[in-house]
Amino acid sequence: MRSITSSGLPVGTSGSQEAEAKRSSNGTTPSSGRQGGRCSRAGTLQRGGGGWAGFLPDVLLVTAVALWAVGVSRIDTGSIGGLGLVPALPVAYFLSLACVVVAAGLLLSAPAPQPLRLTLCVSVLLVILYGTAPLVYAEPRYGWLYKQVGVVQYINLHGRLDRHIDIYQNWPGYFALAAWFDHVAGLGSPLPYAAWAQLFFEALFCTVIGYAVRARALGLTWREQWLAVLLFGGANWIAQDYLSPQALGYVLSMGVLAIALHWLSDSRSPRWLERLSAGLERFLGRIHVGVAAGGTSRPDYDEKDAGPADRTALLLLFFVFSVLVVVHELSPYVVAIQLGVLALVGRLKRKWVPPLMLAIAVGFLAPRFTFVNEKYGLLNSFGAFFGNLQPPSASAVHLSHDALLVAEAARLLSLAMWGLAALGAWRRYRSGRPALALAVLAFSPMIAVVFQHYGGEVLLRAYLFSLPWSACLAACALSPATSRFGLVGSMVPPVALAVSLALFLPAFFGADGYNVMTPSEVTASRYLYDRGRPGPVVYVDGNFPSLVGARYNLFRPSIDLLDSGLATGSSLGSAEVPPLTALVAGDEHGGDRTGYVVISRSMVAYAKADGFATPAEFRRLGDALSHSPSWQVFYRNSDVTIFELTGSS
Repeated sequence: MRSITSSGLPVGTSGSQEAEAKRSSNGTTPSSGRQGGRCSRAGTLQRGGGGWAGFLPDVLLVTAVALWAVGVSRIDTGSIGGLGLVPALPVAYFLSLACVVVAAGLLLSAPAPQPLRLTLCVSVLLVILYGTAPLVYAEPRYGWLYKQVGVVQYINLHGRLDRHIDIYQNWPGYFALAAWFDHVAGLGSPLPYAAWAQLFFEALFCTVIGYAVRARALGLTWREQWLAVLLFGGANWIAQDYLSPQALGYVLSMGVLAIALHWLSDSRSPRWLERLSAGLERFLGRIHVGVAAGGTSRPDYDEKDAGPADRTALLLLFFVFSVLVVVHELSPYVVAIQLGVLALVGRLKRKWVPPLMLAIAVGFLAPRFTFVNEKYGLLNSFGAFFGNLQPPSASAVHLSHDALLVAEAARLLSLAMWGLAALGAWRRYRSGRPALALAVLAFSPMIAVVFQHYGGEVLLRAYLFSLPWSACLAACALSPATSRFGLVGSMVPPVALAVSLALFLPAFFGADGYNVMTPSEVTASRYLYDRGRPGPVVYVDGNFPSLVGARYNLFRPSIDLLDSGLATGSSLGSAEVPPLTALVAGDEHGGDRTGYVVISRSMVAYAKADGFATPAEFRRLGDALSHSPSWQVFYRNSDVTIFELTGSS
């Protein structure tokens, strides 16, 4: 049996390990000569920050920025194909990442934290990863981004919301903020700055997460804290950081969790967990209940113990959460799940906090439930766990070889992070360090998979909410104890970061062959929504900068032909023209209603990558529409053709 020290480590743990845990919250370093003697040569290189060797990370980071600038200037976006931007990246770009990885390894192997240099290291990594796309592409990536732009412009034009239009106007927090910003800045649209949103939000993510991981309740050493932030930046391939409600919602979600971890965390184990831990102890015959639970057995939290700091933290927490509720429809529930499980296992002081959060979120949803459920099938996937587990790529008919490589890179990176997280949790458990809170935060988002399919994205969102805490546990798995921090140990974190980046690049940039929207496509979309007559719009598939413009609500419904079941056979062609005409005209005999069919370059690329249709099929459909008396060309440029219903049958 081993007792627990005040630092959360068992008696008998090495002094260097305990010192690491103690200084994780304040960044100080114990002046132990023996510990310094045990540091690796890389750590000795950094000792005191003196001499030329102390500035080696600085030299590497400056070199990384220079190489990145040279590399970006040499990227030829005209050669982008099935693997997206990755084959177009020059050697200088990869060398810049190598410099960052080496600098990170040196800084993490140093005997003392160097916050300014580590912050610079994280910043340079984010700039290289997330600042490249806005420099090399003329328009923001992702066709779905432009829907957000249309809502913001609608609010700017009308000065109000219409909850009957779509789900976006039912959760208006982000859109109202963006509309206000555009008005103050004198902009007519978010498009001028939308391309930089990914870098901006990633910086916010890392800032809030960097604060959260310093919570004493998590018991992370400074090396683990910084490595976790680096791994997060190098593994967040989900692409939910674009200009959108979910990006702002994620910042707010991490803020809520950070407040809870710093001010509302507890270490008292409930009786049921004690009994479970005692059973594990008897089964394993090794580890004391306090270690297994990651806490101590004490009476329930007394509300009278709450001081002004606790009350202030609660007010701030519920204010941020209330803002989150009106910003994004899914995020509040994931946060409530994470805090709810923390409360269940005794790691949250106020057990009533998660239920009250859930009540606030449900209270906001209640008057909107009928509309959302009828339009989006909110309850259709409830309880379908295995169906909800299917990733978006599962809907593909037959992934191309390149698209398969991209999907495999994303899958492998996700599984690697979760696998390292499980290893890190087990390692902390075996060494007597508190592991329960991190394990709950890392794996409880998977509970959301039980309740919602979320358009095929719930698994991706679960990974996103899991990632900061999975990165913390992964850092625990990768970071050796200080007493054994030799040359090999100092190489493990940078090698792991390098592997993460190698998988991140294809996962993040690999779909740019169809995720990139060209200026011609954006121009065509704006022309349609600015000058077209109100009516339904049919896209051959949904990969298009659609609904951009303040008049987007007049062009309903928007229909994805390949996803709607309207295609009559195994290939696109003349057989699709009659049902398209009937659908747009509003009856089976045609009519005089206006409507549109859009065919674009990005649609062709997307359908080809996922095996939905070939470029030849798109050409056949375009030719059939051109020769149909019911349709005429409304707009055409090098990348887009828009057909308009003429009204004749």
